[in-house]
Amino acid sequence: MRSSPFRRVLLFVFPLATALAAGVEPKTLTIVVDGHSPGRVLDGVGVASGGGCVARLLINYPEPQRGQILDFLFKPNYGASVQALKVEIGGDGNSTEGSEPSHMHSPADENYSRGFEWWVMKEAKRRNPKITLHALAWDFPGWLKEANSQATADYLVKWLLGARREHGLDIDTIGIWNETRMDYAFIKTLKRTLAASGLKTRIIADDLVNTWAILDAMGKDKELADAIGIVATHYVRFKSTDAARNIGKPIWSSEEGPWNDAWGSAGDQGGPYAEALNRNYIDGRMTSTMFWCLVTAYYDILDIPYAGLLRADTPWSGHYELKSPLWVLAHTTQFAKPGWQYLDSACLHLPGGGSCVALKHDRDYSVILETLAAREPQEVQFSLKGGLSTGRVHIWRSNPSQWFEHIQTIRPRNATFTFQLEPNSVYSITTTTGQRKGAVRSTPARCFPLPYRDAFEHYPLGCTTPNYFIEQNGSYEVVKAGGGRKGRALRQVMNQSPIVWTYGHTAHLLGTASIIGDKTWSNYRVTSDVFLEEPGYASVLGRVSRCTLDGAISGYQLRLYDSGQWELREDTDKGVVASGLVPCGLNTWHRLDLSFNEDLITAAIDRRVVTETRHIRFNRGMAGIGNGYNLGQYADFQIAPLPGVPLSSTNQVVAAGPPTAPTLFVPSPADQAVRLSWTPVEGATAYSIKFGTEAGQYLSRVEVGALTAYTITTLTNGKEYHFVVVASNNKGESKDSNAMNAVSAP
Repeated sequence: MRSSPFRRVLLFVFPLATALAAGVEPKTLTIVVDGHSPGRVLDGVGVASGGGCVARLLINYPEPQRGQILDFLFKPNYGASVQALKVEIGGDGNSTEGSEPSHMHSPADENYSRGFEWWVMKEAKRRNPKITLHALAWDFPGWLKEANSQATADYLVKWLLGARREHGLDIDTIGIWNETRMDYAFIKTLKRTLAASGLKTRIIADDLVNTWAILDAMGKDKELADAIGIVATHYVRFKSTDAARNIGKPIWSSEEGPWNDAWGSAGDQGGPYAEALNRNYIDGRMTSTMFWCLVTAYYDILDIPYAGLLRADTPWSGHYELKSPLWVLAHTTQFAKPGWQYLDSACLHLPGGGSCVALKHDRDYSVILETLAAREPQEVQFSLKGGLSTGRVHIWRSNPSQWFEHIQTIRPRNATFTFQLEPNSVYSITTTTGQRKGAVRSTPARCFPLPYRDAFEHYPLGCTTPNYFIEQNGSYEVVKAGGGRKGRALRQVMNQSPIVWTYGHTAHLLGTASIIGDKTWSNYRVTSDVFLEEPGYASVLGRVSRCTLDGAISGYQLRLYDSGQWELREDTDKGVVASGLVPCGLNTWHRLDLSFNEDLITAAIDRRVVTETRHIRFNRGMAGIGNGYNLGQYADFQIAPLPGVPLSSTNQVVAAGPPTAPTLFVPSPADQAVRLSWTPVEGATAYSIKFGTEAGQYLSRVEVGALTAYTITTLTNGKEYHFVVVASNNKGESKDSNAMNAVSAP
C-alpha cells in the first residue's frame, strides 16, 4: 500500500438530472440480463491482512468478541464474507502498520509459529473452507543480502511448505515483492523452485503500482510468460490495457483503497469499494479485486488509521465497531461466488451516474449496482433472457444511513421488472436466498486499563504476540530471561536491518520499537528492566503520538547504551534533550524509568534520577520499548498513572489559534515534497501536520515540534492531497487550521 491519497474526480454525465431540470420526463433505462451473454469468470473478492500489523490486536481479543469479529469477516452469508485472503510473509521490517516477524531470522532458523497470520488464515478457513489464500512479502530479512536470488526463492518456498506441513494450509498464489521492482529472472527462478518442491501455488506478478509493464517482457520471454499464473497490479483506477485484457491469463487488481471506513470515501488510486468492485470489471475486465486492509486492529497513531472493514483496536475492552465497507463488500460477496460468470450484456455504466454488473450461476443471477456518483433517482427496467430464472427477485440496499437491508421482493412479469435506484446507494438484486446481516451487540468501549503490568510469564516461549504490543521494526519474542534472572522476558531478536520495500526505504535506519497503550495519556510513568546482550541500546518510550511507515517515532525516549551513556530524546533520530553517563555494561540488568507530569519529564536509571527536565514538544501519547538493531531483553514492564495527577488533559490549547495564513511551495513531481509554513500561534509549544484525502478524512500526521515551517514528502506521484496544521501546548490541541491544498506541478 502507498502513502497519501488523492481526491476522487467524478467523470460522469447526468442526462437524467438535465431532463428533470428541463421539465422533461426521464427515460427508463433498460438493462438486458442475458444468460447467454459472454463474460469472464469471477475469481473472488479479497482483502489483505498483510501490510504490517493490521490484524495484530485481533488475536488479543477475548472470546466471544474475537469469534464474533472473525464471523463478520469470513463467515459466508453473514458479514463481509471475504472470498480471498492475502497475508504477509513477514520480513522483520515495517510494512506500513508495523513489523511482522519472519519465519527465518537467520539461514539456520525456521519457525512457523511466529506472528498472527497463521492464526488468521486458519480461522478464515474454519469459517469458509472455500476461501482462497494468497501470500506476498513486503520486506525480507537482512541475512538474504539481496532479494533477486535463489536464496530468496528458497526462503519463500520454505514458507509455503511450512504453511502446509505445520498448519495444513495450501497457499493458492504467491506474489514477488510488494510494490518493489524485481529482476524478472527471479520469477523464473521462483517458478523452478516451486516445481522442484511439488507445489502447485501460482505466481502473481508483479504487484507494482498501476502498471502493466510486465506484459511487454512476457511477450518477449515465453519462459517468463509460462511462469506467471496471474497478472496483477495495484491501484489501477479501474483501467487495464489491451495487452492485459488479451493476455489469456486472469488479470487482477491485487490491491485497492480506499483506506478509510467512512461511507463512500475516496481512495488513493481506486474509488470507494462499490465503484472499484464494479468498474474494475466493466472498464478493465479484472476478475478479482483485493482491498487493503482486512481490519483496523492496530493503533490509530500509525499511518493510515481506520482503513479496515471494521474497527477492533481496543482488545482490553472487547469493543468493536462494524463499518460500512464491510456491508458494501457483502453486496457482492453474499450474492456472487467465485466461479460465477459475468454477463457482459449487463455490465455497464449508468447514464445518470453509477455502474452495474450482473453475474450468473446456472439459472440464478445477481445484479450489483452502485449509484455513488448519481444526483437524481434513476428508473431501470431489467429484461431477462437466455434461460435465466424469471422467479422472484430480492432487493437489498445500503445507503449512508441504512446498511445492508432487504427492502423489497419483486415478481417479474413477462421476464421483466422495473425498479427505481436512489442516489448514493448500493443495491444487490438476486434470485438467490440465504443472505444475512449478522448482528451481535458489542461490549462498550473503555480506555486502556491502568496501572498495567506485564512480566511476560504467562506466554509460551517464542510467543510474538504479547498482549497489546505492536512492533514497529524488528521482532520481539518471549524467552527465558538472561543474565541469571529467573522467569521470562521479551527479547528483541534482530541484529541486522531488513531488505526493505519501496515505501519503507528509510524505516530500517531508525532502529526497532514496540508500542502499547492509549494516545490520550499525558501524565504517567513507564518502567522496565532492560538487558543488553551486545553493543547498542535499550529504551523505554513515552508520549508516543505518531509512528510512521518510514520508521519515525514522535515521542520521548530514555535510551541506555552499553557504554553507560544515556539520552533523553524527543524523537527517533534527533533532538537529545538531556544526556549523561552511568555505570553500565553488557549482560547486566538495569531499570529504566520515565515519567511525565505536565511539562516536567523525569528520567531515572536503576532507581536513581538522572534528569528532571521541562519540555513539552509532545504532551500526550502511548508507551513502548525500543532498541537499535541489537539484541536486548525487557522484563517487568509497567505503566502507571501519577498519584494525584490527571492522566489525560482534555482542555483546548490556551492560545490564539488555530494556525493561519499558510504559504505553500510545490516543487516538481520528481522529489514529491511540499513545503508548508504558517503563522505562529500565541501560547503554542508544538505543531503537527495532518494530511489526507479531504477535510475530515486525514490519513496521516506528522509532529513538527516548535517549527513553523516544514517540508513533507508525500509519495503521491503527483496526486492531489490536503493539509491542516494543529497547534498544541500542555493543555491540549487547537482546532484545525484552514485547509491547505497542494497539487504537484505539471
